[in-house]
Amino acid sequence: LRPLLLLLPALLLRGRAWQSRFERALVHALERGGPCLTKLGQWASTRPDVLPASLCATLGELHSRVEPHALELSRAAISASF
Repeated sequence: LRPLLLLLPALLLRGRAWQSRFERALVHALERGGPCLTKLGQWASTRPDVLPASLCATLGELHSRVEPHALELSRAAISASF
């Protein structure tokens, strides 16, 4: 997430081009962060009362672009735990 901190001042300038770039970088960082951060981004996309609508729309891509998780992987992890 450190590269996102470099874009934060540009976001504060309120330029739409910079805002769009920041939103795309945030989605990319959340995707690279793994399943927990992806889920956090998916949750955040449903909160237009807290976040700007454009950011919620961009984060909404995490719902459709995430790779599906195989059920067999979950079953194997549960079986290994018990």
